[in-house]
Amino acid sequence: MQLGYVPESDGASVSLTLEYGQDDVALGQFAQALGHTDDATALAARAQGYKKLFDPDSGFLWGKSSDGTWLPTRGGDPVAGSSEFTEANAWQSVWGAWFDFDGFAEMLGGKEKLVEKLEDFFVKSKADYDSVNWSAPLSSGGLRKYYRGENEADLQAIYLFAMAGHPELTQKWLSWAEHEVYGPGPDGSPGNDDGGTMASWLIFGALGFYPVPGTDRYVVGAPMMPHAEIHLANGTFTIDAPDVSDANLYVQSVELNGAPLTQAVLHHADLKAGGSLLFHMGPTPSAWGR
Repeated sequence: MQLGYVPESDGASVSLTLEYGQDDVALGQFAQALGHTDDATALAARAQGYKKLFDPDSGFLWGKSSDGTWLPTRGGDPVAGSSEFTEANAWQSVWGAWFDFDGFAEMLGGKEKLVEKLEDFFVKSKADYDSVNWSAPLSSGGLRKYYRGENEADLQAIYLFAMAGHPELTQKWLSWAEHEVYGPGPDGSPGNDDGGTMASWLIFGALGFYPVPGTDRYVVGAPMMPHAEIHLANGTFTIDAPDVSDANLYVQSVELNGAPLTQAVLHHADLKAGGSLLFHMGPTPSAWGR
């Protein structure tokens, strides 16, 4: 509250600053709904504190001391863990400010630069997973350097493509994660389920949309199943994708309650009373949602 960020003297400078920013956005939405506009404005401003930890030279967030000086790790190896990150590293943590998407994208040089950096992240992630000997415990049990499907720090990263205007890349990397990070056997979850977190991630991915915490929005991804139903208090919401398959992983068009859905976003009001979502799928990327 004094500095706008959590100093390293309190530990986990980057991770806690990001978490508190997410909290402030959610609390700000709540305050706004209650009519406490001054509180909402103050909380929205405080959520911007993560920007004070961004180093434009390296393109990552790094910890700071209470006097505003950088920690010695600044500009170092972004896949190395250090005390400023909780169960994460600089590569995994840089995606954490999605609660302030426009400001976050601007910080990285604009949406196209964000997409470029994110694509690099997932190319590296795939190479990291491809290098693992999954039959060897010492290899498979090591921490992943880039995308970590078993941990919360970057679970949302795949959906940032769609938020930046490239839903086809969300669809591409979502399919990769669902097939590579998860599996059908007894070890099918990528790690400790963390109170249902990993299972929830996969269920939302399979349904075709993913929640943005602290808001009423969902990012539209791509479904895994030809038919699903969500039974709600006021009705049933159905999701159909009759042509979906491992090959037909790209969204060609979407209909919400029979009307074209042109953007890769849903709102909770679209779901809570029941309704339908129809995905038309194909084998190649389309211009839908861009």
